[in-house]
Amino acid sequence: MNKKIGIGIVGCGIIAKRHIQSCLLLSEMCEIKAVSDLSLEKAEECAALAGEGTAVYTDYREMVKRDDIQVISLCTPPFFHKEPAIAAFEHGKHVLCEKPLAPSLQDCDEMIAAAKANNCKLATVFQLRFIHDIQKIKRILSSDLMGPIVYAQMSGNYWRGSKYYEVPWRGNFKSECGGVTMNHSIHTLDLFLWLMDTPLASVQAEMETLNHDIEVEDLSMAMFRFENGAVAQASCSLNTVKEGHTMSFSSNNHYVSYPYSVHAVKQSEQGGAALDADEVAKMEALAAAVVPELDLPKPNHADSYYDLFQAILQNKEPLVSGAEGRKTIEAITGIYKSATLGERVRFPITPDDPWYTAEGILANVKKSVRGG
Repeated sequence: MNKKIGIGIVGCGIIAKRHIQSCLLLSEMCEIKAVSDLSLEKAEECAALAGEGTAVYTDYREMVKRDDIQVISLCTPPFFHKEPAIAAFEHGKHVLCEKPLAPSLQDCDEMIAAAKANNCKLATVFQLRFIHDIQKIKRILSSDLMGPIVYAQMSGNYWRGSKYYEVPWRGNFKSECGGVTMNHSIHTLDLFLWLMDTPLASVQAEMETLNHDIEVEDLSMAMFRFENGAVAQASCSLNTVKEGHTMSFSSNNHYVSYPYSVHAVKQSEQGGAALDADEVAKMEALAAAVVPELDLPKPNHADSYYDLFQAILQNKEPLVSGAEGRKTIEAITGIYKSATLGERVRFPITPDDPWYTAEGILANVKKSVRGG
């Protein structure tokens, strides 16, 4: 690359610092040109981290006009992604958007359409897709060896105390746009749906607020059905003292899980499960063929940046494109709708559905009385 890609960061909260660290790790490819935040103090703090010469703005609309910026990174709260993204696209900038892509399918579709209309790339930050073990699982699940998934399950386990919700925009649907499902376990859900790699058919879900004085949910549990006939359980919790992502996938005879492990069985004479060591060896051989594209310190978002840069240079879609980010928002919208109405919800969620818009979700979604 002869010329470095110029980066402008909108939003200078905690997550912006991770973006800055990632850009610095990729300093041969990119350079942070400017940062923007309503708070001049926060913007100046991030500019100091980004390096000498980083410009400071309190109005992102001025920053996106710069000719030396090619990528806008959105590190703003969930409710404020669409407006700066569309402004960036209208000035010919590519966008890397923090999760969740947007609070509603309507907002997602408007962002995706604006990117396409201006010949720009839209990428969503789901950095866990690039973990080496996840790539190994993806290779196994995509192989003929694994076969069709019959049953799968996932848990996105987090813990947050009361101080976390002292940030004013957190804890309510209007600004946080959801609770644990939308803003924490969304990472696990994204991985899970991507690894399943088949369209959703329906969801039956429940959600509650058990342990926090907030309006949004701190627990959700869902049963998904997929168009290929697979069934899966998904749980999202903000009350799990030991945090972590877990998921597993079973076909008729093969099993793979995260944290990474593989297993295979054959039928015993009594009809039970007996270890099939030969098949396990084949699965391990598939996984061993996966070589990580980057070997950078974690945690960071460098993989997401690198993927977007390659998409720009090769004029292809990013691995985690806007369309990919939308899939996870549709699943979460289905969970909220099902848990509110107490009934199974079928996909897709169409534009004539009240749950397609942010206003419709806000007007209808089940809210906790604890946060009232």
